[in-house]
Amino acid sequence: DFLFFWGAVFLVTTTLVALLKKENKELTPTKEETKGITDTYRLLFSIIKMPAVLTFCLLILTAKVGFSAADAVTGLKLVEEGVPKEHLALLAVPMVPLQIILPLIISKYTAGPQPLNTFYKAMPFRLLLGLEFAFLVWWTPKVKHEGGFPIYYYVVVLLSYALHQVMCTALYRA
Repeated sequence: DFLFFWGAVFLVTTTLVALLKKENKELTPTKEETKGITDTYRLLFSIIKMPAVLTFCLLILTAKVGFSAADAVTGLKLVEEGVPKEHLALLAVPMVPLQIILPLIISKYTAGPQPLNTFYKAMPFRLLLGLEFAFLVWWTPKVKHEGGFPIYYYVVVLLSYALHQVMCTALYRA
């Protein structure tokens, strides 16, 4: 019912915008906007050949290599060690306000003459977070009791996920 309702709202608003919004036909494309396809690709390759752009592309394409295994495996290993999936899913609820507030805070540091400084400064901490996740997986069976896990364990997992969220936001909002 929820998806049906919002699907109907989406269709109605899209139709109203299509019917009621008029295009501005006074604008004429300039010579810059009407380049041919070969000129456009020639310009693209000249930009890609720049040393700063090559370095940036290499950095962006390899940025996730260092922490992809820790991100993908941590939750699975915690479940394998006996942490209920439901409890891990419930830990996502307190992350919602953090996910809303963090971009507002981090945008102060990424809106300026050097927006990638936040990325460069957060990368080593993000890599160290992989070690923290490894420690968390190692620690999990040692904390487990017959009735489950103590509250302090979930607090540590919640803080770890919160720190993970801070690092992800710092890296990907830059």
